[in-house]
Amino acid sequence: MKKPVKIILIFLVILLSISIFNKYGWRLFGFRLCTSPENLGISSIEMGDGVLIVTGWVPYLPSSFTGFDGYIAKQTGSTVYIGIKSKWRIGIKPRFTLEIPIEEPVDRIILTDSKSEVSIYDRLFDRLLEDAAHV
Repeated sequence: MKKPVKIILIFLVILLSISIFNKYGWRLFGFRLCTSPENLGISSIEMGDGVLIVTGWVPYLPSSFTGFDGYIAKQTGSTVYIGIKSKWRIGIKPRFTLEIPIEEPVDRIILTDSKSEVSIYDRLFDRLLEDAAHV
């Protein structure tokens, strides 16, 4: 094989590897590469049989072209930690719906990255609000 063809093939393999890592590889680092939870919006949370459905959006700024790229979730006891990844992209999807399988009833849902956490659902707090409303 000629040298220019080999160089082009190596270049294409490197580009393909970078794009695959960019799409899926960030999950290998856990919550460290997720978007800050303060920059996300959650519009609804529903719990069904063995599934947690979270709907929300990544704030869309025309100057930044950021959109939803994926998520990771981890259930620890009755707490679910969710990390959402957004990135610059063409073909923006600012809204998202996550269907997260759960193993046991959920008492707390936390949006997180490696530096901060934001509680978006706390069953104990909801119970206190319901009890206060009935007084």
